[in-house]
Amino acid sequence: MSIIWRDQMSVGIKAIDDDHQQLISLVNQFSEIALSSPDLSGKHEGAVRSLLGRLQTYTQEHFSREERIQDLAGYEGLKENRQHHLALTKSLHTMIERFAAGSSAEKPLTAQELSKFLNSWLVDHIIKVDLKMRNANFQGIW
Repeated sequence: MSIIWRDQMSVGIKAIDDDHQQLISLVNQFSEIALSSPDLSGKHEGAVRSLLGRLQTYTQEHFSREERIQDLAGYEGLKENRQHHLALTKSLHTMIERFAAGSSAEKPLTAQELSKFLNSWLVDHIIKVDLKMRNANFQGIW
């Protein structure tokens, strides 16, 4: 299931909204691959590995950028956001490790499970945590 960017998802800070749109694009690319490769192996394994690597790298860059903007603005929700970022980073890392382990994992990762995780991870974080920034004062910061 693809995620569609809506104006309601905008936090009102271009750099962060652009990052969110890029993350959505990466998650949607994975969803397309997952539809044709439910066990994450075979001909799409390399594409999944590459996409997860790009997602992990871009997520780290985004979280760093977002926290830097929040810190510069004296944003009150920075601590909560950092905690969410740490938990999300850890969860993503766990999923990537399970993917890397393949069928030898204690619980092999399925495309459906990873797709559901990525979709809820991204949308939940934007809606439940990041949208709180919409009401904060970031004037002149970004």
